[in-house]
Amino acid sequence: MIKYLRAVLFFAVLMYSYCAGAQTATSLDKTLQSLQKQATEYPFEKTYLHLDRPYYTVGDTIWLKGYTVMGASHTLTKISSILYTELINSNNQIIQTLKLPVGNGLSHGAIILPSTLKAGNYRVRAYTNWMRNAGSEYFFDKKIKVSAVSGTQNNVAPPAAITDVDVQFFPESGNLINGVNSKIAFKAVASNGLGADVKGVILDEQNKEVATFTSSHLGMGTFMLTPAAGKSYKARVTYLNNQSKTINLPAALSSGYALAIDNSNADNVIVKTIAAGGASMGNVTLIAQSGGQIFFAGKGSAEKNELTSAIPKSRFPSGIIQFVLLNNDGLAVNERLVFIQNADQLDLSVSSAKTTYAPREKVTVNLNAKTADGQASTGNFSVAVINETEMPSKETEESTIFSNLLLTSDIKGFVEQPNYYFTNVSDKTRADLDALMLTQGYHRFEWKKLINGEMPVLTYAPEDELTITGRILTNSNKPIARAKVSLMSMDGGSILDTVTNEQGRFVFDRLTFLDSTKMLLKALNARGGENVKIQLDQDIVPPVVSNTPEAVDNNSNAAYAARAKKIYDDKMNYGIITDRTHILLDEVKVVGNSVEEEKKRAIQYSSNLNGPGNADQVIYADNQMIGCPDFITCMLGRLTGVQRQTDTDGKTFLVMQKTPNMTTTSIKQIAMGVVYNGIFVNPDEVGDFFQEVDMSTIATVEVLRMGALTAAYGSRGGNGVIIITTKHGPDLNLDYVKNSSSSILKFSPKGYYRARDFYSPKFSIADAQKPDFRTIVYWNPSVQINGAGSGSFDYFNTDSKGTYKVTIEGIDQQTGKIGRQVYRYTVQ
Repeated sequence: MIKYLRAVLFFAVLMYSYCAGAQTATSLDKTLQSLQKQATEYPFEKTYLHLDRPYYTVGDTIWLKGYTVMGASHTLTKISSILYTELINSNNQIIQTLKLPVGNGLSHGAIILPSTLKAGNYRVRAYTNWMRNAGSEYFFDKKIKVSAVSGTQNNVAPPAAITDVDVQFFPESGNLINGVNSKIAFKAVASNGLGADVKGVILDEQNKEVATFTSSHLGMGTFMLTPAAGKSYKARVTYLNNQSKTINLPAALSSGYALAIDNSNADNVIVKTIAAGGASMGNVTLIAQSGGQIFFAGKGSAEKNELTSAIPKSRFPSGIIQFVLLNNDGLAVNERLVFIQNADQLDLSVSSAKTTYAPREKVTVNLNAKTADGQASTGNFSVAVINETEMPSKETEESTIFSNLLLTSDIKGFVEQPNYYFTNVSDKTRADLDALMLTQGYHRFEWKKLINGEMPVLTYAPEDELTITGRILTNSNKPIARAKVSLMSMDGGSILDTVTNEQGRFVFDRLTFLDSTKMLLKALNARGGENVKIQLDQDIVPPVVSNTPEAVDNNSNAAYAARAKKIYDDKMNYGIITDRTHILLDEVKVVGNSVEEEKKRAIQYSSNLNGPGNADQVIYADNQMIGCPDFITCMLGRLTGVQRQTDTDGKTFLVMQKTPNMTTTSIKQIAMGVVYNGIFVNPDEVGDFFQEVDMSTIATVEVLRMGALTAAYGSRGGNGVIIITTKHGPDLNLDYVKNSSSSILKFSPKGYYRARDFYSPKFSIADAQKPDFRTIVYWNPSVQINGAGSGSFDYFNTDSKGTYKVTIEGIDQQTGKIGRQVYRYTVQ
């Protein structure tokens, strides 16, 4: 008769192993101890970004909230204090990087999409330094679409034609075994990287049909097969336009172990273990874990070579659970992923006073958050409000806090339509999710090494604060031990001192500074001599690889692009931008040798309304820029036809040399306009800007003096224009200076992102005729709730009518339980 596995509580196993004294620990004890050690001493992090909208246009701002959590518990991290967030183009180049400070696992920031950005597909990637130990496959990585708004052509390539379909088969136990009725999952992926519908038949070596199959969702499905000894099997697959191909199934083993799991029961996971073909059941061990935490560990033996166990789902948290079967020798012989969907997350309720509002009317939204057992939550939430009529999206394709933290953050490879499995959950979505578990990769734990007690090799340490490191060398590149190194912020502040070790290395840690902070390093050898060389370490960015197919639907954002075009036209009417703001980069006509190619790359992101490089003078980045203390000092002797003037406050401005002399109180009226990455610098702030701009990040400086060129800027260009463009893409790595042959080095390290606030207007009657330039309705990355689990926030609707969508996501700060709720109302 069948005997059931005996459940062994994790804490009881550990108590036995710790108290056994001179007794020899069992293989199960060793495995559990190794798992506990890895989970305790080598915990892993996951991060999720809540973005404000599903897609963007050039000139938009990506508002984001980061949630960085620990393993399967999803409690907010205490390990890392820095979150790297990157914007990556379709050529896998990083074009923007933010260092977001993480406090209690939470962070927020904004990525500005310049008006000169090419339309197309982009990715937003986020990770901590500690997460790099697991590999970039476990980073947050989301594809977004960016379109143009001013009549320029969107550079989103049309979907690639499907030329073939790749079909793979995955036996549930890893292998087929003769005589054992086994579930086989399959996954069909078209040449465009997306799932493809297929159907087919299974034939034996005599072409006799023994099974049929049809994909259920996105090219995935399952079927049953009992292989027989001496037979081989193949699949005849039919796909697009009735094309077909024949694929050999994996050969069946004559003996081995099979692990069959039924996850369709609402209350229990039914696990069946079979030893076939002479394999001895003996004493087998079944382990179920998530994130290194054991939720079930049981031993069993049987008179017959079959064991069945019904394990309550209440034992497990929601998410991916890995079941592993160990044989009598303690070797892992089978592995199976199961997704548990329990009602154990936050219960969020959202309401407003009305369901219908008017344009520009004030809306107050109330939020109540409770844990699954009815207790008030102490969570922190982010809120995004959009006009869904203008910005429609497919709910199933969204990346949400549920689909990311519970699913995609724990498995390798691209998951198509991740939110499908969490929207309108049914028996079908659960079955489709189980097919995904059978076909997707999971390799956070290498069981052979784990069972042998081998711990992971860690390359990247957690980051608590910002650091600046490097070496002090002689002019012949030999390390200088006990060299004295001083670090000082050029914006003021205390001086930090340290001494190099025997390898000439120095470290300044536990630092806090913002982007564009200028710093000064001074080094002396052990005798106080200045004949030294300073070498700074550079940040090594994780490699960027393509991990998602290109977007197929390029028209879903048409309504939003139309809204953005209207806002663009309104800004033109109000003189905020001109009709030449958006230009195509192929207007840069620079060809020739490698020097010219470098100049082309440097100038291509210029916002010059006359076209990149169409200026009276263009200055390209060089070493003189990197070493300059400020813009005026660096540029004055190099700018043709430009001189400086100082006002009564001691602030310096640039004017054209032929400008008549005026009193110092009027300098701002004759000063040249300054455009920084496409944005005019406020005339009142130009003096401070020249002191604060990070010279090491500048790619080009363009000077417009002639009327034919300045006319594009209207009245603001009447006194000439200075156009400053910073480095993008691969040049971003040049922000650090590698070497300085001087004992003093001035540089601008990558600091924390300078926080920006989302502008939410408060309309009055006087504002009735003023356009509303918001492309989204509201964004708030930090909605706090009181001790009763309640909170509220308010904002004003935009001018546009339609269905407004309020999306709230967050996490309980005590339990790590996550929540998401969508609320809709009408504006008419």
